[in-house]
Amino acid sequence: MHSILGPPPRSEPALLRNQGLDVLRGIAILLVIFNHLEPRIIPGFVAPSGAAGFLYWHLKSFGNTGVDLFFVLSGFLISGLLFKELTRSQRIDFPRFWLRWAFKSFPSYLLLILEAC
Repeated sequence: MHSILGPPPRSEPALLRNQGLDVLRGIAILLVIFNHLEPRIIPGFVAPSGAAGFLYWHLKSFGNTGVDLFFVLSGFLISGLLFKELTRSQRIDFPRFWLRWAFKSFPSYLLLILEAC
């Protein structure tokens, strides 16, 4: 019997993570964090000037690139899961996909909303 979240796990070997994608995801996250780093909010931190300032402000401007990179990686990984399901079962169960997505995504959204209150 299948549960609502999918079939029971098989005894096949676990999928290996693509470490290159994990590194790119980490770089994307660091770019976004660096973009949000403001010198005025850190006590004692003064915005660098000269060559260091040039490097700082140019790296800071890549924050939007980090967001784009993160969305591209997410789309790649999600479409890979959907194509794998299509190959395995000759169909895509979209209600199951959206339910799994909701269980994965909504806890973060709810935590963000609760923190803002």
